[in-house]
Amino acid sequence: MRKILQYLENYGFGGLIIYLKLISCKHGLIKKAKIKVPKIKKPILVRNSTSDYPIFNQVFRDLEYDINFGFEPKSIIDAGANIGLTALYFSGEYPNCKIISIEPESLNFEVLVENTKANANIIPVKKALSNKLEKLSVMGSDRETSSFTTEKLESNEDDKGRRNEVETTTVSELMRENDLKSVDVVKIDIEGFEKELFESNHEDWVPYTKVLIIELHDRMKKGCSKSLFECMVKYDFELDMRGENLIFTNLNKPLQK
Repeated sequence: MRKILQYLENYGFGGLIIYLKLISCKHGLIKKAKIKVPKIKKPILVRNSTSDYPIFNQVFRDLEYDINFGFEPKSIIDAGANIGLTALYFSGEYPNCKIISIEPESLNFEVLVENTKANANIIPVKKALSNKLEKLSVMGSDRETSSFTTEKLESNEDDKGRRNEVETTTVSELMRENDLKSVDVVKIDIEGFEKELFESNHEDWVPYTKVLIIELHDRMKKGCSKSLFECMVKYDFELDMRGENLIFTNLNKPLQK
């Protein structure tokens, strides 16, 4: 009942329709659901028996990205975009913001493109975020579509569980490609690869970032928190939390490239 009430509170009677479609999709009663959400230009495609259901709840029921930035973002990098739900939420709130959505897994990326094609301000990028330009393996299962991981390529690697190889990009490279002198928001949910991301080359982008939103995955890879905090203590950021996310706000004016 609490879940239904949250949708009703957020979206009125339309929230009940959203909830019923999600439940039908979650339990496999329908193969796919197209769900209309206020402020979103076209119905959102959600797949049954996948992690799409809990992510949709996090974004549109629990409003985990309803964050008071204290300013209107003009640029957002969304790393670990999955099927585009966070990007769509931000696009609805900030329609004039350029949103660069990065997703390495092929099936998720197809749905991301479908979900965001009506939003000219969302730019899908089929790559993985890293601290350097390289190639990685994408690993995971069809059901846990939010838990695909990226791993270093090894010449003797067992192919079991490998999805595909993908090229990487970096935050500084994305800034260069999109002519950004700084970036307002960087959202990172990359299933453990944040450990490598913050180990080196962070001076190329962290001080150029106004707000960093990140979910840590020490349960999946030891050392994620250590890597992040060893990086962030070198800069002047304020820390807050919302849901599963840590929110770092730059107390200084971000550097300009």
